[in-house]
Amino acid sequence: MTQARGQQAYLMRHELPESSYGVDPASVHSIKLPFNTSGITATRNLIEPTTITGRRDAVAPAQGRRNVAGSVVVPIDQCAIGYWLEMLMGSPTTTPTGSAYQHVFKVSSVMKSYAIEQGHADLSEYIKYSGMKANGFSMRIGGDEELTMSIDLIGQAEAMGGSSMSSRITTLSFTRFHNADAILQEGGTALDGKVTELNLAVANNLDEAVYCIASGGGGKRGDLPEGLAHATGDMRIMFENRSYYLMAASGSERSLTVTFRQNSFYLELDIDELIFERHTPPVETPLGLWVTLPFRAYYNDGSNASVIQATLVNTWSAYSGHL
Repeated sequence: MTQARGQQAYLMRHELPESSYGVDPASVHSIKLPFNTSGITATRNLIEPTTITGRRDAVAPAQGRRNVAGSVVVPIDQCAIGYWLEMLMGSPTTTPTGSAYQHVFKVSSVMKSYAIEQGHADLSEYIKYSGMKANGFSMRIGGDEELTMSIDLIGQAEAMGGSSMSSRITTLSFTRFHNADAILQEGGTALDGKVTELNLAVANNLDEAVYCIASGGGGKRGDLPEGLAHATGDMRIMFENRSYYLMAASGSERSLTVTFRQNSFYLELDIDELIFERHTPPVETPLGLWVTLPFRAYYNDGSNASVIQATLVNTWSAYSGHL
């Protein structure tokens, strides 16, 4: 038999969300999404019993709960990243702008679930994961490396078979953004040539513990409720004076915006309310000194009305319901 090749694998998502948790939508048109790695896996615990039988031999293990979870690393591009942002934050508000479209993503009160398929076309083996929600993402901005996003996914169940979950499949055009495209602003002022690295993480704090008794084999999630959305991170900046120390020490409200722009197309991540954590610079080298400032975002009265806002401008006219 032939071993599966990773380069032959693909990930795709139903375009539309599930009609209810774990239940396919009426239309199962799917979108192929580029990815670097996929750690999604389904597991079921085997529980060691304490049953006594009069022998020293162990008895057969008991079946535990089923879990579907894992992280995918995806390139940040002009089009497909919108489908991941939709899972992470909610469906965007889309507005035509000239020959392009502006999609604005904000934290929504209810997160939608989707079916995701990991296909192995060289073996004609397909794994469908249902009830999938995005628990958060992390990304590192800056450095001499590919610009990617790591997305944590949690789901309900898996099914492996010899046919795909969709017969109608769309493959998107692919144009990636680069770290070299990044423009960073703090408090509305450009930080050109000051910051070497910005780390950003968003957590949706999904409740993973909603396991239910059910027919057909229980021990799987009956729902995946969303918790509070948090955005945190840190910024590594040149130590040139005490201004950022004083800003952090005062606990004053600040903002951060990072934009990846290619001509008229861009992805902008905007946090309009945050506080930097108070940190003094260490001396760890005889060379130039840096200070790393952690931050925590929140929503109070910011104009975005969201703990983080993502704006994507591209030629794709809509996300859910486009095809």
